[in-house]
Amino acid sequence: MIAKSSFYERVAKIRSVNSVRNAQGHKVAYQLEPGYWMLELNTPVHCERAFELVHFDSTLLDVELRSSLSGDVIGRPWLSIAVCAYTRRVLGMYLSFQPPSYVSTMMLLADILRRFGRLPDSIIHDWGSEFKAKDWKNVLTALFIVRHTRPKSAPRFGAILERMFGIVTRELIDNIAGNTKLRKNVRQNTPQSDATTHSGLWLADMYWGLEEYFFGNYDNRKHPATLYAPRALYEASFLAHGTRLHRVKKYEDILPILMPTAKGRPRVIDHARGIYVNYRYYGHPLLASLSMSGESALVKPIPFDPGSVLAFVKGNWVICRSGLHEELQRAPEIVRRCLFEEWRIEQRLVCASHDDSRQKLRDLIDELNQKALDNKEYWRNREMHELVSPATFPTIVEKTSESNALNLLERMMQNALASASQSGSTGKLLVVG
Repeated sequence: MIAKSSFYERVAKIRSVNSVRNAQGHKVAYQLEPGYWMLELNTPVHCERAFELVHFDSTLLDVELRSSLSGDVIGRPWLSIAVCAYTRRVLGMYLSFQPPSYVSTMMLLADILRRFGRLPDSIIHDWGSEFKAKDWKNVLTALFIVRHTRPKSAPRFGAILERMFGIVTRELIDNIAGNTKLRKNVRQNTPQSDATTHSGLWLADMYWGLEEYFFGNYDNRKHPATLYAPRALYEASFLAHGTRLHRVKKYEDILPILMPTAKGRPRVIDHARGIYVNYRYYGHPLLASLSMSGESALVKPIPFDPGSVLAFVKGNWVICRSGLHEELQRAPEIVRRCLFEEWRIEQRLVCASHDDSRQKLRDLIDELNQKALDNKEYWRNREMHELVSPATFPTIVEKTSESNALNLLERMMQNALASASQSGSTGKLLVVG
């Protein structure tokens, strides 16, 4: 027999990826597997030019934000970013309080087109449910974009994007007011140091901060893998490999393709008020005709403009406006994005408060109905109950020695007759009679 220490030393020497996989699972064993230095035998690492391959993914930021409409803390935002695999440049970003969905992925693609005026050749993403939506697949097919899906539970295939999330969290998010870094150690968290106490940033402030970080700070510093600044390598790539004009698109031309379809059934047209989408009515001159009343229309909200929606009417996409459009048409696009997100959260909070109010109203109605039943039971057996409750009118009960309601009523009637007979007008009436 060998000693216990010698046994563990020999076990450590024969420890392998397979033994770890059998003991702790494939996710732990994945961390010990050797990395892939080349994607394929004849393929260079991370493609050969800008916009050839773009990584898409989302993460929940460790910071709490407040609403610019009500001032309440409304939660942590989700950050969706797109990173070019060749230049390591951030091509687009999108912030939302909603979990990742087909809306965030399509808005991320729209943000790329708005910034650079061109579309990527291919996109790589994970197995998230937001990349399985029908709208997302239709957009990629219509715009001739190749879709690649990286293996499950294999974050190294998206190392460029995962590393970007770690950098922005460590350098920016963990150092601003309202960060939730201390919540990872619950025992060290106190009400004085909690994120809710110190949070004061709005979604527009977070947009501005990330814009400055991605396109001002990170974009102009040299990357350790390429030895170039991301912006410089991006510009050099187009000089070396051409501009590829067939990938250049105008944002206004493909706006109906990029916008997500509203959830639920097609909206019904009301010729007087328009189309009801996202708790608001939107109108258009084509919808005012009586012949359109009751017809259904496919609707696509525009997250970049909460005052407008797209509606498919009579074979064409038309932009329907609301009263909010006049107030927001001169506002910056980032402000309109933030108002779209905050408006949805505030409406959900309103619905939640209405649910609580309905429950309280139901309890009040049940209490009143029970009192109505008790009162009916009282009038059925009124001789067995007191007319006046001692708890309700204690002063009146103290003055009256009778406990029976009928006796009290008889006394009141006798007093009324006595006072009426002593009245001067009563005597005159009797003489006249």
